[in-house]
Amino acid sequence: MVNLMAILSWIIVNYLFWWIPFTSVLCIIAAVFLILPPLMEIHYKDLLIIKKFPKFFYLNLIINYLIFPVVWIGLAYLIFGKSSVLYAFLLLSLLSWWWLVMSWITKTWANTKLWFNLFVLNLLIFTVIFFPLDFYLQKIGHEFMINPAEFSCDATELTKNFSCWNSTEWWVSPFSWLLVLVFFPFILSRIFNLFPKISSFIISKKSILTQIWSFSVIFYIFALKQLHLVFNMNLIYLSKIFGLVILVYIIMFTINFFIFKKLWDSPESRSLFWIWITRFLTLGLIFSFLYAQYFSTSFMLVFALSYLVQIGFSTIFTKIFFKKSNLWN
Repeated sequence: MVNLMAILSWIIVNYLFWWIPFTSVLCIIAAVFLILPPLMEIHYKDLLIIKKFPKFFYLNLIINYLIFPVVWIGLAYLIFGKSSVLYAFLLLSLLSWWWLVMSWITKTWANTKLWFNLFVLNLLIFTVIFFPLDFYLQKIGHEFMINPAEFSCDATELTKNFSCWNSTEWWVSPFSWLLVLVFFPFILSRIFNLFPKISSFIISKKSILTQIWSFSVIFYIFALKQLHLVFNMNLIYLSKIFGLVILVYIIMFTINFFIFKKLWDSPESRSLFWIWITRFLTLGLIFSFLYAQYFSTSFMLVFALSYLVQIGFSTIFTKIFFKKSNLWN
């Protein structure tokens, strides 16, 4: 509900005002504090529990780094060809983890320690994959900067000042951002844990703090002036992107649910299920703005629309399956 309220606020602010600029420092601060609260409860003894569940380890690799990328990229190529949409889905398919999934993990009595192990594993894999991917996207991205097919009016005026930073800021590689957003919060959490009063306060208020920062990050990113171009997009082109996002999530949920039923229900299979069906969309949105100098509006639109679809699908599924199965906390 918090995320949907943030998105609704974005639509109002962005449509009426179109004035919020992108500031890298503010974005880093917001993202760091969004990730920090769940990290406070992580302990080193929780690591390597995945050794007890080798089947889930291999399934995680096969589904997240073979099946999903092939299906998602294949569908994007069939519908849009070689375009910014294709590369947005490539990045989206690899972002197979999300901090806010913790709410669904705990409410469905899933194995939180296994989830954390899979999270760390996917994080390390993505970091390794993202380094050459970042280099490739920077190299070919300029080909897709202006795509007249996206807009219902002249795209030249709309994209003339299309930039993610102002003249007073320096550009930083998205890969460098990944290192900051991943490792800095973890180091900060270790420091805070040295002070019991601070750590106790953050852990006790984790739910409220996460919701506040989640709303702040989503509202800020969605209200950026670059996404105002969405209101000038070609309706048919916009509908095709939205339809593709829905299609890939339907396929993703179908594959996940089929495997979930085959595995039999358990706290471990529920952890794997939530890892599979949620993408790290906040990080994807941040990356989409960092790539805005190379790619067109549709690149970031894929992540924006995925927020609506992912939250909707996850909420519906928990109501029709987990609650009916008495697995809801």
